[in-house]
Amino acid sequence: MASAIIVFSHVRWDFVYCRPQQLMARLAAHQPVVFVEEPQYREGEAALETYSPLPGVLVCQPLTPVGQPGFHDDQLPYLRPLLRQALRGLDDHIAWFYTPMALPLLQELQPKLVVYDCMEEAAAFRHAPRQWRQRENALLKAADLVLAGGRDLYRARRRRHPNVHYLPGGVDAAHFETALERANSHPAHREIPGPRLGYYGVLDERLDVALLGQLADAHPRWQIVLVGPVRGIDPQALPQRANVHYLGLQPYHALPHFLAGWDVCLLPFALNGATRASCPLKLLEYMAAELPVVSTPLPEVTRSYRDVVAVAGDAQAFVAACEEALLAPPQAHAARAERMRAALAPMAWDARVDKVRKLLDSAPRRRAQPEAAAGVVPDGMPSINRLPRSEAPRYVATAIIGAGPTGLSAAYHLGHDAVLFEKQPMVGGRCRSVREKGFTFDHAGHVMLSDDPYVLALYRILLGSNLHWQDSEDWVVRKNAGLAPAAAMRGIGRGGAARFAYPLRGGIQALMSGFVPHIKGTIELNAHVVRISPRQRTFVLAGGRRFQYRNLISTMPLPELVRALGDEAPDEIRRAAAGLRYLSQRCVSLGVARERITDKHWIHMPEGAIFHRIFAQGNASPECNPPGGFGLTCEIGYSPQDKPPLSGQALAERCRRDCIDIGLLRRDDCVLAVHEIDMPYAHVVYDRVREKNVQIIKDWLDRHGIVVAGRHAEWEPDSADHAFIAGKKAAETIKWLEPAQSALAE
Repeated sequence: MASAIIVFSHVRWDFVYCRPQQLMARLAAHQPVVFVEEPQYREGEAALETYSPLPGVLVCQPLTPVGQPGFHDDQLPYLRPLLRQALRGLDDHIAWFYTPMALPLLQELQPKLVVYDCMEEAAAFRHAPRQWRQRENALLKAADLVLAGGRDLYRARRRRHPNVHYLPGGVDAAHFETALERANSHPAHREIPGPRLGYYGVLDERLDVALLGQLADAHPRWQIVLVGPVRGIDPQALPQRANVHYLGLQPYHALPHFLAGWDVCLLPFALNGATRASCPLKLLEYMAAELPVVSTPLPEVTRSYRDVVAVAGDAQAFVAACEEALLAPPQAHAARAERMRAALAPMAWDARVDKVRKLLDSAPRRRAQPEAAAGVVPDGMPSINRLPRSEAPRYVATAIIGAGPTGLSAAYHLGHDAVLFEKQPMVGGRCRSVREKGFTFDHAGHVMLSDDPYVLALYRILLGSNLHWQDSEDWVVRKNAGLAPAAAMRGIGRGGAARFAYPLRGGIQALMSGFVPHIKGTIELNAHVVRISPRQRTFVLAGGRRFQYRNLISTMPLPELVRALGDEAPDEIRRAAAGLRYLSQRCVSLGVARERITDKHWIHMPEGAIFHRIFAQGNASPECNPPGGFGLTCEIGYSPQDKPPLSGQALAERCRRDCIDIGLLRRDDCVLAVHEIDMPYAHVVYDRVREKNVQIIKDWLDRHGIVVAGRHAEWEPDSADHAFIAGKKAAETIKWLEPAQSALAE
């Protein structure tokens, strides 16, 4: 097992999501992380509260009766025994410091390595501890590896340590690219007219408060939106204007939705000791959203990003730069966005973590020091579970498994008490989209086809102006006779031309992502539910995190849900689940270097080709195609016993040849992009035992308090609009059950 990383941080995990969380969340995929926060005051005996925010990470929050803040020396008598107990059994570990103030706790450890990650010039902050510089000098002597988050930080530390490495901040571009769907603006903007000039981050001494006031006064119709907590300064010192809006600390997953509603992003920093070496991570996130950025002349920003950021040295110039950004023509925005994308290409957090892992592997290990014993656990100290596998379960009022359209709808309608668990790194379930070389591809063909007034209203809420309607072109390839309309071939029509809606930008993902800013509960991504115990009302995620629930809504495919029940599902239930039949689907998307290849939306293939249907993604919206290109998705159905004989490049080539054979592509067409996705449980098979088996399983689940909702959970055919209603009904079921549960509890 890889060495555990013991992190001492002055930044709390659930505070502004920044460098420590970004690095440790990714390192935790390879080795355990124990994240030790600064102690908090609580009367009575000292204690340690723990929780696991994601697999492999255990956050430790010391509670002590000491009023001194941070890792103050007065805290040490309480912290030492808590730390010994928390780390018992973790003999192979690395000590990682974000704050030198925790250095005295190093004597409780026997680390293989000591790492100091210097992410800012913290000693220059107004309220920094007096001993910070002294402790940092001692930490530089003790450290085996030093990382520096900025060039000036690197230059200053490399004179004081032989093994210093420049590790600038990174960006999760995929997370912030969702802001490109400008219609997915955060609901907090509803009462704030445009244009909006925004900033997110901690509101502290680094901000140029006077500059913000002058900016607000220069154009009273401009709306200044500030997202983040106030720390270390008097809130009343911040500008109080009708056009300045303070929206407080917001979760990381909501930040792209704020960016989506802004016209200009601001870096209005004062030039002082705290900012001299700063290159804010938010700059890279602003750039991923491809928004104009106006900054004060921070040295790191001016040095590295002047070609993509407007830098202004005083209030007058700052206002002028904002005016210019708001009035810039589309071609100027496009040119700037292209430069931003080029600048961000090597800046991924994943690449930063790859470098860190290589540095950790190459650094020489320390020898164990027997005389530095970790100590004996005092009698009477409660046992503290270190890792998520054995920790006490966290409580959630209502857990929703699966963030597809049904789960998102359920969370949307339930409110604050819901926690949504999704095993993928993004919401959407099977209604997701990917971007490949300028093309947008859905996971199979998805459109919005509904005449339900409630669903139509929901479309408008989720997408706003990012929505358009069109007539469906659904055709079948007839052997030796070309194309014919699908409705005519099947002997059905739909009372005239069927119409469907689709997002103008972002593919079907835009509809799914549109839920996120409206969900008042919590969304847990990369959270794969692998075991459910209805008897104990608990479930376990891959990686070991455990949760206890009062209510449970499952949108998992019914066979997977029964499998997760393990031995708690009787033989009859397992037999019924084994009797459910389905077809899976593999989708191969091709991005072709030719425009307007077809005017159809769906092309069905009754025989001959390896695929049974083509979805002309490029006709769902022209924004799905880059200039000069057109996207197609070939859908290949198969049973679990009869998978496609090809995969990867060979399957893509077969799809290309079959598209040529039916006359859709030409032999000289160049394929620029290929994307392949496998989708189990794509279609329910109706046989004579389906209804009976489903009813047996549902009856048992009802008796054990598990609500199933959506096409896969109810084992019924469905579409995204029906899924929205299914999620709404599931939420209403939970609300109806809660009074009865409360009465029973009394």
